[in-house]
Amino acid sequence: MKNIFSHFRIGVLMLILTAISFAEKSPSNPSPERLRVMVWNVLRGGNDVKVRFFWQDSNLHRVWDSQMLDQRDLSYSEWTEWLTKTINSKDIRSWATTDPMVWIEESTAIRDTIYPDDANNMSYDYLYNHLPTAKKRLQMAGIRIAMYLNKVFDEANK
Repeated sequence: MKNIFSHFRIGVLMLILTAISFAEKSPSNPSPERLRVMVWNVLRGGNDVKVRFFWQDSNLHRVWDSQMLDQRDLSYSEWTEWLTKTINSKDIRSWATTDPMVWIEESTAIRDTIYPDDANNMSYDYLYNHLPTAKKRLQMAGIRIAMYLNKVFDEANK
């Protein structure tokens, strides 16, 4: 069940492609080339940061992509239940943006807070400090993907 989060990575890639598509169609968004550079820098940064997570060689991207979640050893349905039961109507309203640029800017701001003090010794303290952020971002992503798909299908049905 641990590999279920590889599907999350595919979803992130789809969102990135969607963001680029939005930028190409909207004059208010950055140029497609600038957006591609921003996205590449966000994604690449974690791959370049070599770490030891629970005494295994890794990189920061992999830690955030799957390893922090894998540490909890929960099934897909257990994660889904936990993540959905704590979302309230206030959260939905505050996360309801369908603008991928907002999502990218939020992720960029978070990225600047996650670099470890000791990259050779990331374990329980790091997990304790950062897993709540990872969980919240998954919750936000679920709401936003739903809102985005509703918007796409509403426009297609007009």
